Amino acid sequence: MFQYFPIPELAKAVLTSLVGVLTLIGIMTRPFRWNEAMIAIGGAAVLLLLGLISPADAFLTLVRDWNTFLFFLGMMMLSALAEAASLFDWLAVQAARLAGRSAARLFLNVFLLGSLISMILSNDATALILTPIVYLFPAAGQQSDQCHHYFAVPTRPMDLCASPVSTKPGGDWF
Repeated sequence: MFQYFPIPELAKAVLTSLVGVLTLIGIMTRPFRWNEAMIAIGGAAVLLLLGLISPADAFLTLVRDWNTFLFFLGMMMLSALAEAASLFDWLAVQAARLAGRSAARLFLNVFLLGSLISMILSNDATALILTPIVYLFPAAGQQSDQCHHYFAVPTRPMDLCASPVSTKPGGDWF
């Protein structure tokens, strides 16, 4: 659509960011019990239909970065198996239970959980896995969703020692 009508680059950037943010919110909240993959595909389709990215650019990105996409596919398959076994829900409940009503202990538990996932998988997979876990914390225990809904947990220092799968310095923040 916007390929045929000239609009400022800033407007395209804002629209693209809006679609990205709405897609992430949809993936995290899963409205109407929709599958995360379908929400992500819907976000990509909106970007294509609005002409914010061209089909050729999307295809070239897939071809150029095939190894990255296969890596994430593998990580998401491991994550899907663990989620099917309710491992992440169990971990969130245990972390909340062990924290009691202490925000400091909950913060420590999230840090340790993020470090563990980072050591086993990767920082990128940790970001994909830990974000929904933190989102589930208020439902998993007695924690207030106002106080514990958002966390900033650097996981990088712990996985530097143990994980051969590293992507960037600086850590992931949740």
